[in-house]
Amino acid sequence: MTVASNRWNRRPAREWLGSHITLRLADGRVIAASRAARRLAARCVTRVGAARGLLVFSVVDTHVHVVALGGRAQAGALARLTESALRRVLLIPVPFESARLVEIADPSHLASAVRYVLRQQGRHEAWHDELYDGSSLPDLLGWRALDVDGAACTVRVRAELPRLAGAELWELVRAQGGVLDVRGSPPRLARTQLADAAAGAFGLAHVGGSSLSAVRARAAAVHAAVTCGRGSLETAELLGMSRRAVQRVRQQPVEAATVTAVGWQLAVRAALQLQRAADVPTSWPHAEPAQGSARPMARPSRLR
Repeated sequence: MTVASNRWNRRPAREWLGSHITLRLADGRVIAASRAARRLAARCVTRVGAARGLLVFSVVDTHVHVVALGGRAQAGALARLTESALRRVLLIPVPFESARLVEIADPSHLASAVRYVLRQQGRHEAWHDELYDGSSLPDLLGWRALDVDGAACTVRVRAELPRLAGAELWELVRAQGGVLDVRGSPPRLARTQLADAAAGAFGLAHVGGSSLSAVRARAAAVHAAVTCGRGSLETAELLGMSRRAVQRVRQQPVEAATVTAVGWQLAVRAALQLQRAADVPTSWPHAEPAQGSARPMARPSRLR
C-alpha cells in the first residue's frame, strides 16, 4: 500500500478568532508617563485599530496590551502600525521589541483576554492613571467620545461580548482603586476642571487649537457647563474662549453623546474629590494634579 505524502495529509491551519498583542519598547521605558501622553496614545491606538478588529486596549507602564479580532497576519499588521504610530505621535526615540502575539481560539478565551486587559491597571501597583486615560474603559462607559473610531470599537465589543455590561465595567473600575460611585457626585463640584474634563472626553492633551476634535471638545464643554449652572463668562474663562464665542456655541446643536461624555468626566473628578476629602483610600497615593487650564503644557504631537 502506498502512503500519501504528509503534505497531502496535513490539516489546513486553523484561522485565529483573535489575538492578544503585547508591545514593549526595546529599553523598557514607560511608554506614556503623563496624562496628556496617555490620551494621545489612546487616540492613536484607537485610530489605528478601529478598522483592524480592535476590541480593547490598555497603555500601562512599560506595555501596551491590545485585544483584536482577526487572524495572525492581521494581528501582525496591527502591531506594526500601532508601534509606528505611537513612536511618531509620542516622539519615542527607541524602537519596540518584537511584538508578542497570542492566539485567541474561542469566544471563552476572547472574553477572558478582554477582561484581563481591562484589569491591567490593578496589576501594576505603581501605575497612576486614576482617570483611565490609557484604557478602553472610558469608551465602554461613555466617558470618552473618540469620533467614529471609538464608537466602532465599542459597538464591536458589545456585539462580541454582550454580557460585558455597565455593572461589570464599573466593578472593574472600583476593584482597581478608581472612583467608587459617581451617582452622588454632582458634576458642578468639579466645574473648575471643565477644560481638562473636555480634553479627557476627547482624548486630547488640551482643548486649545483649531483641530476638529478641539472645536468639538470646546462645544461639548460649553453645553455641559450649562447643566452645571455655569454662566457664559465663567465658562469662557475656564475654556480660554471669549464670552461672545461661548454664547454663540450655546446656540448651536451638539452631539448629545459628547456632552454626556464631558458630564461623566466631571462627575468622575467630583467623585475623586469627595473620596479624597473623606480619606477613602485609592490605588494612587500620588495621583497627578488636575490639568485645569485650557492650554496646559504638553509634549509636542503630530496627532490631530
